[in-house]
Amino acid sequence: MRDVNLIPADVLARRQQRARLRLWGIAVAVALLALLGSGFLLHWQIGHAEQRLARLQQQRQALAQLLEDLKALRARQQQLQVRERVLERLLQRVSLPRLFADLAALTDAQLWLTRVELRTAASPAPAVAPQRAATFFTLGRTPAQAADTGPERKETQTSLLVQGYATSTQRLADFLAGLARLPWLAGLELQVVRQGVFLTREAVEFTLAVRL
Repeated sequence: MRDVNLIPADVLARRQQRARLRLWGIAVAVALLALLGSGFLLHWQIGHAEQRLARLQQQRQALAQLLEDLKALRARQQQLQVRERVLERLLQRVSLPRLFADLAALTDAQLWLTRVELRTAASPAPAVAPQRAATFFTLGRTPAQAADTGPERKETQTSLLVQGYATSTQRLADFLAGLARLPWLAGLELQVVRQGVFLTREAVEFTLAVRL
């Protein structure tokens, strides 16, 4: 016996339409979930890439700083090598103990040295002494005016920068004459002479370039 469908055609069509709509709804929901999942995954990947980029930038900055430090160390190494060669040449001519002993022998209670510095041909020598304590000032000038360093000069060869004070210009002249008699001295340049007051007594500040 053959089955007979007694459901009206319009009702059957509506049922089929609802079934198709459910299928489409499920498909759209699945597609939306897939899009949301892909968007979340893409957002996570972007955030991870940004963090990695930030770490790489920090590493790059650290490496750049290390490179700058290395350049500074290399420059310092070259300076030390130049000074080493200068000292080697100087020691071949005169020993440092003898040099300082000769300088010490020319000083006394009326003349004292505050600075002795070895300079090379590549280093500029200041035309005056560094800024002094406030107790020493040049007559007729304020301490700020007396601290003016003036133009720089270039040393032509290895030399000693000698700075100090003397109680009089005559004592300074005797010191210069004693230096001129030393066998290791190749030349002498008096760069600065200033009459002033040190504490409660008159004094003469001087700066010499002693060529070796």
